Amino acid sequence: MALNIITAINPEEDVYTKLLRKLLDFLHTLGSKEYDCGPKDSRDPLERVNISELFTSRFIDRNEWGAIQPGGKVDGLQNLPKYVIISHSASSKEAFTEEQCAAEVRSYQTFHIYTKGWSDIGYNFLIGEDGNVYEGRGWGKEGAHTKGLNKYSIGICFIGNFDRRLPNQKALRAAKDLIRRGVKEGKISTNFILMGHRDFRDTVSPGKCLYQDLKTWPFYHGN
Repeated sequence: MALNIITAINPEEDVYTKLLRKLLDFLHTLGSKEYDCGPKDSRDPLERVNISELFTSRFIDRNEWGAIQPGGKVDGLQNLPKYVIISHSASSKEAFTEEQCAAEVRSYQTFHIYTKGWSDIGYNFLIGEDGNVYEGRGWGKEGAHTKGLNKYSIGICFIGNFDRRLPNQKALRAAKDLIRRGVKEGKISTNFILMGHRDFRDTVSPGKCLYQDLKTWPFYHGN
């Protein structure tokens, strides 16, 4: 809106208008630039989900990562989830081992229950760069990740900050495995819609690089 307004002003009006226009143009280029998130040929292509493939990523259930009991009632989903919504945790801590990832997941659950006041960790599942899938609220449970869509979606969070880099291939493969498993087991609609958290909210999640890559996935339906 600001860009449209300022470009309608006479450029010869005064020096302040010229400076403001240049500043707005510069900010616009920052918001729209493509980030160098790594060599494209090293990325997992994440072809369309093939439900006949085996689930190869390790599944870490709540007991294994050390979950505490929910602080309140966690509602069940009333319908098969139509949306799969991808987030990132934005954590600056490195988490490339199971021990590190589990510690991060425990910290998210503690923060969500005791600081946010939620019943449990907000995500249905979390993806680690150790290549594992961590059970959050799990299948069939209403999450607390995307207000207004929690009743109709599965929330998947990548552990880490992916503004300046992509998750490694192990993490990308684990996310694909999880989605494929959900479709195969009837936990996700076969014609699901894959979206980034920022498609629904004013947020950078799932991070500039992951979001940039997410838009190339064949089953992505964002704007």
